[in-house]
Amino acid sequence: MLEKSKIREEILSKRRSLREKELIAMSKEIQKRLFFLPEFQESRTISLYVDFDNEVRTKDMIKDCIDKGKRVVIPFIRSKDRAIILSEVKDIDKELEPSTFGILEPAKGYLRPVPYNEIDTVVVPGVAFDAKGGRLGYGGGYYDRLLINVNRKAHLIGLAFEFQILKEVPQQSHDIVLESIITEKRIINCFSNQN
Repeated sequence: MLEKSKIREEILSKRRSLREKELIAMSKEIQKRLFFLPEFQESRTISLYVDFDNEVRTKDMIKDCIDKGKRVVIPFIRSKDRAIILSEVKDIDKELEPSTFGILEPAKGYLRPVPYNEIDTVVVPGVAFDAKGGRLGYGGGYYDRLLINVNRKAHLIGLAFEFQILKEVPQQSHDIVLESIITEKRIINCFSNQN
């Protein structure tokens, strides 16, 4: 199995080579599949990340969820302890600012913390995934800490382009597996691939 740093390097290089037109078209297909999921439709409070560095585009997803009356929370990284605070967003066009990493997050005046146990669905970013729900992140451990602490009944859904799905990603025993992963081509039910 390839080591984590090598996988990150290869996948991020592929992702950065995507043209804007491709990114938008594939992201729209992923959004259609995500919004089709019954568990997503039934969720009232959804944690969504704000896309960065050629990730699956999520800004339209956030806006559409808000328009549908869903409560949307996005991550705010508290730098002193590297914790993720989930903050409700009501208008992404005016409430966000770039963090120290350049990722959009709630501006200080718009922080509306929401307890982890109120989240129905967590939409998770990543560099690479496998069909069993394994996820390789960026190496900071932020989402690992979030997923360990979120409501046990919350749906955990990864978004990825098809080339980000590998046969296997390196996992440790404490890693939390995702329930499903959505690409522009399919919805992967990870629990059915556990055996």
